[in-house]
Amino acid sequence: MSVILLRLPELSTNTNNRPHQCPYCGSQILQRWGKVKKQVKDIREVVAVIYRYKCLDCERTFRDYPDDIDRSDHGRNIRRLAAVLWALGFSYREITRIFDEKKVNLSRSTIWREGQEVNSQLSGRRINQLRQDYQIDKTYIHKVSSNFGLVLAIDLRNDKYVILGTLNEHNPSYVTTWLRPLFKDTNIEVTQFGTDSLDRIYAPN
Repeated sequence: MSVILLRLPELSTNTNNRPHQCPYCGSQILQRWGKVKKQVKDIREVVAVIYRYKCLDCERTFRDYPDDIDRSDHGRNIRRLAAVLWALGFSYREITRIFDEKKVNLSRSTIWREGQEVNSQLSGRRINQLRQDYQIDKTYIHKVSSNFGLVLAIDLRNDKYVILGTLNEHNPSYVTTWLRPLFKDTNIEVTQFGTDSLDRIYAPN
């Protein structure tokens, strides 16, 4: 069996480059206009540094956020991961339980709202059809379960993978092909490997 791993990366808390242009008028003449600090909820709470700029042409100001951080209290990565799990058929209760164990409190409304963005990226395939095409057996037992074909796991940066179950698909390239675009606005990695690698890093769900 193969494993499809969704890996949540470390959250960047600072911008590496200045913005290239004003988001309102396109001017490249920008002046730094101060900075603010923002607490962002992720697997661990972090403090991000957000710079503010003023356009010297249109005189409007705007904030330049680090990658995967926006106006929300939660990082974009963790919100999108929760939304994709919901699209695959996990309930709100199951998703919040996974993140509650890491002391990350995601509301149902946040998961639903992010889920609608995922739905818009499914290229005409509706979420109900997706759940039928890729059913998940959530009773996976390491080295015992053989139902379905691919193991689905997530890495929440604690050196232990959480096994979510097995998908009814035997070709990992099919799954990674449609999963990766759903994470295109984030830094979440979608990788695959053999289940033998789970022996030293397995954590029960």
